[in-house]
Amino acid sequence: MNYLLEEITREKMSASSEVGYIQRLQQLSDKGKGKKLDLFHFTQTGRIYPLNNYLSKFNIDRWECHPDTKHVLVYVLGYKIDMLHNKTYVINVEGKEVVSNSVKELEQRLYEYFCNNSSTKVAQ
Repeated sequence: MNYLLEEITREKMSASSEVGYIQRLQQLSDKGKGKKLDLFHFTQTGRIYPLNNYLSKFNIDRWECHPDTKHVLVYVLGYKIDMLHNKTYVINVEGKEVVSNSVKELEQRLYEYFCNNSSTKVAQ
């Protein structure tokens, strides 16, 4: 199954599904059939949540986030960036913590990781 369709299904089955997010994913899926998801469209799947909302919506344990996390930016398939209280950003890629003042830099790194670990083509 295509990762966008997988994400749409997961979101529809969520008790707190977001209609706008589902529509955005459907539009990306329709526009990109057979094409590789690019960085711009990957970032368009991002949503921001206050930490407590993120923990409850995705049923995540607190220890899975950085101790100083204030907000979490979540992308397709659950890829995430933690926004810390001091306005820096953190990702954890293959057990390595990467910290930056630039969310764009970390989105790029997360996207590269996503491309290397997912089938990034949209369904035919």
